[in-house]
Amino acid sequence: MTLAGLRPLTFSGGQEFRIVQDSNAANGPNRITTVKYWYQFALLDGRKLLTFHWTPETTSPGQRTYPHLHVESSLLDPSGPFMPDTFSKLHIPTGPVSLAAIVRFAIEELGVTPIPRDWNERLGNVEAAFRQE
Repeated sequence: MTLAGLRPLTFSGGQEFRIVQDSNAANGPNRITTVKYWYQFALLDGRKLLTFHWTPETTSPGQRTYPHLHVESSLLDPSGPFMPDTFSKLHIPTGPVSLAAIVRFAIEELGVTPIPRDWNERLGNVEAAFRQE
């Protein structure tokens, strides 16, 4: 999707969930838990900027099971002194990142224009629920 705001950006992403039986679940005997995600910011021409991954159940060679970030080559100086050709391949550790945290990052740091006026409260509620997973 194209994001409105200070800079022309696109966002793409995906999540996988699992339904888990939980006798302590507030709204019934089951709850939903995130088992995989990817979120990506890019320029309108498709050049990637930042990609967040978490694939804890992967068995693919070279994949990481911990939450991580890729700083893509579009953000790196090709004449830079530190790994300019391979830095984007590094898996920079993060903690689990909720979609709400990504939306907050887009608004507060990337200058994306929020649609609802109460966006901060809405994101806070969703982030609190994510921490309960």
